[in-house]
Amino acid sequence: MLSLVEVRNAVLTLALLCAECFAGIAALALCKMIPIEIIDKLRALLSSAGLASAQEPAESRRDKAQRAGSAEKFRNLDAVGLIAANGFRAEEYAVVTKDGFILSLFRIVRPGAPTSFASESVEVNSRPRSHPVLLMHGFLECCEVWLCRSRSRSLAYILADAGFDVWLANVRGSKYGFKHNRLSSRSHEFWNFGIDEMASLDLPALVMFVLKQTRCAKLDYVAFSQGTAIGFAAFSSNVELADKIDLFVALAPTARVNALHLRAVNALVWTDPNLVYVLFGARVMMRWVIFWRTVLPPWLFVKALDASTWQLFAWNMTNIDDAEKAKVYPFLYSCGSVRNMVHWFQIMVTGRFQMYDDQCGGAFALRRLYRGHQPPQYSLRQMQVPVALFCGGADSLPDTKWLLSELSTTVFVHIEPSYEHLDFQFARCAPSRIYTKIVRLFESRT
Repeated sequence: MLSLVEVRNAVLTLALLCAECFAGIAALALCKMIPIEIIDKLRALLSSAGLASAQEPAESRRDKAQRAGSAEKFRNLDAVGLIAANGFRAEEYAVVTKDGFILSLFRIVRPGAPTSFASESVEVNSRPRSHPVLLMHGFLECCEVWLCRSRSRSLAYILADAGFDVWLANVRGSKYGFKHNRLSSRSHEFWNFGIDEMASLDLPALVMFVLKQTRCAKLDYVAFSQGTAIGFAAFSSNVELADKIDLFVALAPTARVNALHLRAVNALVWTDPNLVYVLFGARVMMRWVIFWRTVLPPWLFVKALDASTWQLFAWNMTNIDDAEKAKVYPFLYSCGSVRNMVHWFQIMVTGRFQMYDDQCGGAFALRRLYRGHQPPQYSLRQMQVPVALFCGGADSLPDTKWLLSELSTTVFVHIEPSYEHLDFQFARCAPSRIYTKIVRLFESRT
């Protein structure tokens, strides 16, 4: 008869092989029961030749070693390490929001450049440095998504090589926003935030810090996905902040969103948000992804993420090189709040780009004709910031048609027909098709 330990090991092995990243409720409960030494043994088991040979794509031993070595080298680097690995120097600052969150803000500095560019004009690539550029990540990401590609493929490094003063933002709850002056990250109060707080507190603090540090009057804001939603919300509701933005570049711009591909998840979207809190808790969203990243071999982690994005959004992910996925996918997830996800569910159900509804009680209460309250809507027609939009023709998530009809300050629109959501960060052709256009936009405005 099998012992309890042997049964538990077998169950976890099966779960690791079959589970997809979004199916983590049961996985999380199981993981909490398992000692770290068993996790190490399972990782070795999954990486063994006997198990991997049946599922891992066929490749030579040399290619396999190169891919594994490359992924292992990068997967454990932090933002400073990634910047250094690509030949730059990093500066790190701690930005404190009005409500006490401490956010890490990084600056990419070219070798030999002075620490501060505030008091002098620095010649880079035979031309003066332009306005500072602030990059903002997307939902459940951190600034590492801008840094994990090679120097010739990363937008952050391309901008830095072009002579721009590149800054990398992080929002509360992410890997670099896990600190508060008063609250513990283990408390429910710490995680009681969403897009509203990021737009009204995080982004203003980050923008004002960069402008103060550089002594510039304005900066350029580049954002991806939820980072664009934070910008739309902030710049449409805060006139003083909007006046500090010279150009807003929106990659995979997102405000209103469409239904998800998987019916089971859509059912969760349309249910009472209290059920979401019961299933996921009221604090960190999908933290168990870090467990999968630690345990699974890189190739299996890639398969799990590709399967998850297909099930949720019907994305094929074919514009991203398979060889690069093992290197960049470990940086794709960072912590965030469950309330942040619930807020997106509310936007999806109501069809309104609105503030978080504290009194919502399920889809029926959200959709009925008469309600006793209605949260304020972020009016994009009121936003006075010039915006350049880069949209994906195969991106099923954002309601792009509605967004284009709402904005009145659009100065540039580019739709890449074959692009899905994540392609703007990781597609093999993004540097030539997207990033060069962004550089030219900035240069034309200096």
